[in-house]
Amino acid sequence: MISSMSYAAAMEQLEAIANAEIDPTINPICRGFAHTHGQRTARCIVLLHGYTNCPQQFRRFAAQLHQLWHNVYVPRIPRHGLADRMTDAHAALTAQDLIDYAQYGVDIAQGLGRNVTVVGLSISGISAAWLAQNRDDIDEAF
Repeated sequence: MISSMSYAAAMEQLEAIANAEIDPTINPICRGFAHTHGQRTARCIVLLHGYTNCPQQFRRFAAQLHQLWHNVYVPRIPRHGLADRMTDAHAALTAQDLIDYAQYGVDIAQGLGRNVTVVGLSISGISAAWLAQNRDDIDEAF
């Protein structure tokens, strides 16, 4: 599967996601985010956070990668990063949820960089491995 998303389309998708995540049930620091350079770069790195965590987990690392002239995207796993930290909503997470969020992250990344690297932590390591086995538009997966 090769995405043909342009940089402009990727930015529109990021804006739509940001608007959707302005929701009182989502902790504001846990919204997905991207660091971009205003154009498609040689590489976009997708950072997939861990189980029961949220994109905030990668905030500093994403900034460091951005300083190396990479665009970086950190999507939020469904049912994660909620304002109610004692929720058990993540228990309803399915394998398909993990595939869908990771695939969508890579689709957006294709518009942000000519090459895409995916880094998965914890349960998202499985998502990164799935992507590497099932997509031919990923340069590296860790």
